[in-house]
This record gives sequence, structure tokens and C-alpha cells, in this order.
Amino acid sequence: MTDDFGIWEVDEAEKTAHPLKTAGSAGTEALLEHILARNPDMLMPGLKLVGRQLPAANWALDLLGGDSEGRLVLFELKQEKLRREAAEQLLP
Repeated sequence: MTDDFGIWEVDEAEKTAHPLKTAGSAGTEALLEHILARNPDMLMPGLKLVGRQLPAANWALDLLGGDSEGRLVLFELKQEKLRREAAEQLLP
């Protein structure tokens, strides 16, 4: 089974939506991080960001926040495909 993802364009005036066939790249991880930091609800409703690029062992946390239950949530952003090494960054 595969998951399909899509991006839809919403026309508020017409009250319609249609899928976009292609979407441009966000550009860079830094730009994506900036956009998400300014709009944390895009990541998770009610998310309160605590910090960006916070130092950790041998790397930095891209985004650190708290959910509505007060639990810490880490976000590691990647512009391309997620590789195993990126996921390992989150392990102690």
C-alpha cells in the first residue's frame, strides 16, 4: 500500500478546489523553516514553537515546539528525500 500526497488550490470566491499537478520547490530548508516558524499551525494545530536551530550533540534541532498537551515535539526538515542519517539525528 502506498500513501498519496497532493496539494490543492482553493478558490474562496468560487468555493471550489482542484489538485495542482505540479508544485514548485520551497527553495531551501532555511526558507521552509522560516515559513513554518511563522505559521506553526501548518505543522500541528496549537503548536507553540520554543526555538529554531537549537544546539544538540553534533547537530542542531531545526524546530522545537510544544503541543497542546505540553509535550515537546521535534521537527527535522529536509528539502529532498529523508535519509536514514537524518532520522538518526533524533536518536539519543
